[in-house]
Amino acid sequence: MAPSAHTYRLLLVEDNPADMRLMQEAIRHAGLEQVAASTPCYSAEDCMHRLDEACRRHQSYHLIMLDLNMPRTSGKELLRMIRADRRYRQVPVMVFTNSDSPRDMQDCMLLGADMYVQKPSDFSRQIDLFESILDSLLTLHRVDRDTLSSRVPGMQQRAAS
Repeated sequence: MAPSAHTYRLLLVEDNPADMRLMQEAIRHAGLEQVAASTPCYSAEDCMHRLDEACRRHQSYHLIMLDLNMPRTSGKELLRMIRADRRYRQVPVMVFTNSDSPRDMQDCMLLGADMYVQKPSDFSRQIDLFESILDSLLTLHRVDRDTLSSRVPGMQQRAAS
């Protein structure tokens, strides 16, 4: 049975409107919008509000994509808040950032990120990432970091716990 429209939910956390538009366009090109609703958040505070709102409605997200460099509350601090709240610990978090710093990647893994992906400079590679997410959702009904790591060049993942 094929999933109905918007069976899955993605939370996109990105403070840069141009980067957000690019992500949403890549989602559209990948066909992911046919099965997943993506909710844009432009700040950590907005993200926590959306997570709390979903929890009150007995809903969850299937993936949080999180930028690191945000004003006020950084992506690392947001990741810390997400992982500190038992209601959200099981939601996969992909850090999706321009940072190629090994320190940032290590910090994010220690804070509980499931995946760390440097934003591709090529739009077609961003589409490939979202196609991989779509394939994972359609075949496994979840975002699977092992499946993605085999398909997304340069993706780092947290060791299985």
